Amino acid sequence: MVNMYTQIKGKRPNIGLVLYISIFTGSVFLTSGKFVNTTNSPKFYFSILALLAAVILFAGVGRQLKLNSLNSQFTLELVYAVCLLQVIYGLVQFVGWVPSNHSYFALTGSFDNPAGFAAVLTAGFPLGLYIVSKLQRWKRYGIIVCQLLTLFAVILARSRAGILAIVFSLIVFAVTSRGEGWLNWIFLRKWILFPVVIVILGGAFLLYQQKKESADGRLLIWQVSWQMIKDKPLLGHGYGSFQAKYMDYQAAYFKEHPNSELAMLADNVKHPFNEFLKVVVEFGIAGLLLVLAFFVGILYTGIKMNVDSNALAFSGLSGLFVLACFSYPFQYPSSWLTLAFYLSLLLPEKKIMIGYSKVNVGLRGVLAIVSVLGIVYVFLQVQAEMKWKEIALKSLNGETEEMLPEYEKLYRNSPLMEDPFFLYNYGAELNYAGQYARSTAILVECKRKFNDYDLQMLLADNLEQTGETELAIQQFDRAANMIPCRFLPLYRIYLCHRKSGNLSKALKYASLIVAKQVKVNSPSVKLIKKEAREFLKENLQGLKEVS
Repeated sequence: MVNMYTQIKGKRPNIGLVLYISIFTGSVFLTSGKFVNTTNSPKFYFSILALLAAVILFAGVGRQLKLNSLNSQFTLELVYAVCLLQVIYGLVQFVGWVPSNHSYFALTGSFDNPAGFAAVLTAGFPLGLYIVSKLQRWKRYGIIVCQLLTLFAVILARSRAGILAIVFSLIVFAVTSRGEGWLNWIFLRKWILFPVVIVILGGAFLLYQQKKESADGRLLIWQVSWQMIKDKPLLGHGYGSFQAKYMDYQAAYFKEHPNSELAMLADNVKHPFNEFLKVVVEFGIAGLLLVLAFFVGILYTGIKMNVDSNALAFSGLSGLFVLACFSYPFQYPSSWLTLAFYLSLLLPEKKIMIGYSKVNVGLRGVLAIVSVLGIVYVFLQVQAEMKWKEIALKSLNGETEEMLPEYEKLYRNSPLMEDPFFLYNYGAELNYAGQYARSTAILVECKRKFNDYDLQMLLADNLEQTGETELAIQQFDRAANMIPCRFLPLYRIYLCHRKSGNLSKALKYASLIVAKQVKVNSPSVKLIKKEAREFLKENLQGLKEVS
């Protein structure tokens, strides 16, 4: 591949590029069983620590800041190589030689689910297109095989968003690339372009039909998210508010539409499956406009430069854009790093010299101090999560009572006191240990940052166990509206009325249970329905005999 690029710079790798490739590789492959989140936490912590270390290095010895510093042949080739290694890892995983990281999906790569896997492959695909366009005849065949394997791996992962993103990036590359290359020849001839569009539209329809319930479920999420936006359209609900407030809005939606066909598709939701929608929910229209203005400004700069590498940049950014419309690629640090690479291709080759004047030395010092403090905080977070994993495993093995003081120490003395998932876990352990009042206090604190069906069920159970039956029924009812297809909330309400001697209400909820449509006919659902039928039979017969 030496000297084959006209606009991608062939400069020798410097320490900055080596650091970038190292961080990107870690953000793709690092996993560790020592963390609660074995796939995502190691990637996130490594990426943040490495970036902070790079900032400290720059603050100490950096002499210039290059706007397009990632624009190099070295970066392109190694990023593509890392993406191909992920393809191989995924294919090996699919055939069963490496275990999957998810119980439902056979192919996740080194990520928690196919979304992260597809994000890496989607980001790497335009790099292969660019390399193919620059190689001569037979030399390009090996890369073409790699591209086909990439597409095949995304199909095996059943990532509809990934497939659409790859197809879209292919079209954008063909339309924007220069010359009369083979992609241009295909796409610039109407008699071929028309059937290609038909095939793409037909493929999109088949992808929708393949997992229709999942696609319709996203439409539900977007409808409910729209209700959130309407309440605070300009500035949004604030950072992290989606996972804190969304499920309450979903509950309100189904309370208002009790007979909605979408009820069977409802589930716990942490992300709207659309990065732009999430921005609007949390930061309002103002936040979205700022994001769009940033990207439009960089795109305009790239268009004005009008260089050969624009096709690569536009293709890569369009693929990420499509993926961001239907998934959550930016929950993974690897997507942010590839975004930075593609944006750097559109920036001018401008160097900002940074000397050692008194002002610059002061700024370097502030930058270094802030970065050091950031590293200390992240290290504390890493230690705390590793300790959390250790005590959580012991608790699962029957040592809950012994581990509660350890949970309390982490809650009092570590950054985990701000982590909603730690708070949920701690609240659940307190509930299991019978410390219901303390569990409620922790879960209420968690609810300000994260809220879902399971948290509502725990709160309701705490209230029931402490004798607050009416409040417990209200909480169970809220959980029932959050995910209407679940049987357990109705069953717990039925039990509350039965225990309190309210026969009419118990009969009402037993009838609702018997008539309720089943989504998954699990053993627990069968038992609940059986008990409700027997209760109705016994008590209705008794009422007839009395009358």
